[in-house]
Amino acid sequence: MRKKDILLITNYFPPEKGAAANRMHSLAAALSNNNYSVTIVCPLPNYPNGKIQTAYKGSFYSKSVEHGMSISRLWIWPSNSKNTFLRLLSMFSFSISLHFYFLFKKIPKVVVVQYSPIFIGVTAVFWARILNKRIVLNVSDLWPKAGLEMGLLKRGFYYSVLEKMEYFCYRKSNLILGQSEEILTHIGKLYPAKDTFLYRNFPNFNSSSLTYEDASRSITIVYAGLLG
Repeated sequence: MRKKDILLITNYFPPEKGAAANRMHSLAAALSNNNYSVTIVCPLPNYPNGKIQTAYKGSFYSKSVEHGMSISRLWIWPSNSKNTFLRLLSMFSFSISLHFYFLFKKIPKVVVVQYSPIFIGVTAVFWARILNKRIVLNVSDLWPKAGLEMGLLKRGFYYSVLEKMEYFCYRKSNLILGQSEEILTHIGKLYPAKDTFLYRNFPNFNSSSLTYEDASRSITIVYAGLLG
C-alpha cells in the first residue's frame, strides 16, 4: 500500500530538547508508523541556547532522512534574548524561510502546523490555505492569551493584532488538535462548528524497566506539564 504524504511544520524538533520538540517527534513517529510518508520542516537546531548547534553551523539548509522521516531544516537567525524585538526578529527569519519553502517545494495535500509560535503558525496556515491544502493545527499554547495572563503582554494595538492572527489560524484550519480541555474549550467558544480533537501523546518507554523495590513506602508523582 502506497504511503500517504504529510508535511509537519514545527519551530522545535530534535536534536533540540524540551516538551515541544519531544511532542512533535512523537507525533511524526506515530504518523510514520501508520502508513504516512512524513516530511518535517523546522529551523536549524538552536533551542534553548539561541545558537545554531555545532553540527549545523555554517549551514543555510540541511536535509536528512532519520528513522524513515525526511527532515528539512531551514535557515533561522537564532536568538534567546530577553529583548522582545530580537526574539520577534528571530521568529520572522524562520517565517521568511518558510515562505521560500512553500514557493519552491512540492507540498503534500495535508499539512500539520504546530501552534505556537504565532508567527510561524500564521505563515504556514496562510500558505497552506493559498495552495488549497488540508490544515491540521496542533495547538499547545493559547497565545496571545497566555502572554496576557503571565504579564508578558498588555491589551492594546499589538495584542489585538496577535489575537487576529490567532483567530485566523483557527478559522482557516480543517481540524484542530489541542493538548488540553482548556485549549479546546477556548477554541470551541470562538468557533463552535470547528472540528477539534483532544490529543495527548506520551513518550515511548519500556515500563517493564521501571522497578520499585520498597513497597512499604509510598511515593509521590508530580506532573506539572499543564502549569509550565
